[in-house]
Amino acid sequence: MSSAETSLRSFSQVVLALNASLTEARPWNDFLLRLSDYVGAKYATLILTPPNAIGLGTVITPAAPAEIERWYRDQFLDIDPFANLPEGKVVSLYEYVNEPDFKNSAYFKDFLNQVDGSHVLGVDLRTSGGFEARLRLTRGSGGEPFSIAERARLELVIPHVRQAVEIYQRLETSRSEEAVIAGAVERFAVGTVILDHSHKVLKMNRFAASILSEQDGVSLSGGRVVF
Repeated sequence: MSSAETSLRSFSQVVLALNASLTEARPWNDFLLRLSDYVGAKYATLILTPPNAIGLGTVITPAAPAEIERWYRDQFLDIDPFANLPEGKVVSLYEYVNEPDFKNSAYFKDFLNQVDGSHVLGVDLRTSGGFEARLRLTRGSGGEPFSIAERARLELVIPHVRQAVEIYQRLETSRSEEAVIAGAVERFAVGTVILDHSHKVLKMNRFAASILSEQDGVSLSGGRVVF
């Protein structure tokens, strides 16, 4: 297999992982792991902030222990100088900040250096609905700066990430709306059952489960509601 074919195959696997990750139990994880391999990074991090959010966003770094994710989110996210990048543009850390000053900063000494990080590539995306996604690729200490070819690989993926973030925002909005409706229905003590096209039960609330368990004219049989 030629190098061009290998590169195309790797790119295809990254995009497939991106699309599949939106419906997985841990969205984005497999995509970020594949992306870090594709670009040659130690860590791939995605920071998602919904519109009008009060407080911190969601930080996802699947290659790092959960405690490092929490440590960054709780103590360093707000002081990270590698933020508010030009929308949609891939930028390297030392193009954006002065390297000597950065290496004297508390952020570098207390966090990046402690997690064995060095060179970072980043891109910030903002959706039409106000959702913000920050994507960061980090090399281990002693690593070389990202090459032109590696930056080009990331740039190829960005339009697909933008589309995925748009879809993710719509899914999250739908989930929020569904939760609000479900909460309102619960307060009125109404039993609700959601069925699929073959009339099998997909979801029910606790009031519906209680009514069906009584088997008084309506019950559950073989995964279907029967009268």
